[in-house]
Amino acid sequence: MKREIPIMITFIVCLFLILDFVIQSEFLSKVAGSINDYTSIVATFAMVLGLGSLFSVHLNRIYRKRMNWVYSIILILGFAVAVFFATLYGVDETYTVKLTQQEYEQREARGEKGLVVEDVYYLLVQNKKMKVSKEVYELSALSAQSKATGKEYKQIRKNKWFDGLIFKGIYDPLQATMFSLLAFFMASAAYRAFRAKSLEATLLLVSAFLVMLGRVPIGAVVGDMLAGMIPFLGLEGSHWFKSIADFIMTVPNAAGQRAIMIGAALGMVAASFRIWFAYETEHLGRD
Repeated sequence: MKREIPIMITFIVCLFLILDFVIQSEFLSKVAGSINDYTSIVATFAMVLGLGSLFSVHLNRIYRKRMNWVYSIILILGFAVAVFFATLYGVDETYTVKLTQQEYEQREARGEKGLVVEDVYYLLVQNKKMKVSKEVYELSALSAQSKATGKEYKQIRKNKWFDGLIFKGIYDPLQATMFSLLAFFMASAAYRAFRAKSLEATLLLVSAFLVMLGRVPIGAVVGDMLAGMIPFLGLEGSHWFKSIADFIMTVPNAAGQRAIMIGAALGMVAASFRIWFAYETEHLGRD
């Protein structure tokens, strides 16, 4: 039963989701919505388990001082620092601090930046103010005695710790370095792939050469030179390679990409059906 019950749950859940997609029913919509909510909850716990596993692996590596164990210390410290500052200031480039009117006026007198005053709207429910949107406040069915307005004072500050220090100061340069290294790997792979040993490799080489000429300024210069060699045609050569490159990218390249996406979609559908009908059970473990 350790495998049969998860298989039954998978089948029933997938059945409800598929029926909700093809049949309009309020009951199915509610069930599918609840399933999606539970999926988010399970995914959150799965992320927590994944983080626990990550810490366990790297702490064990540090304890046993395995190869490159120093990098495990850097990973754990980086994770802890990022979580700490994200908890304090959030994960956006700016964060908002609420102020009283007196604090707002004091900071305005000092010439501080990022000060904002916003109109806020309330409904009076049992003598308590409930904040609502402007659209709700302006409903014609509401009486004037049930409504109130006010001002909200806040200061928008730049998140210099999380975004400015960690991302722009550390993460972005590391990412740029990785992509710079990938350029060399791509150049090496292109050199091996573009050797014209077959008809397909020759077509790939010629297409890549024409696309590159159409994407760089020297392509316009080469086109003008070629047009100058055959002036009797009266053609403007500066757009030759650009037009050829655009044709290659929008016709054969787009057709190839669509074929790959269609194949990937069919593969995903086939894999989904295999999981649904329990032909694929690797996700349940090997025990």
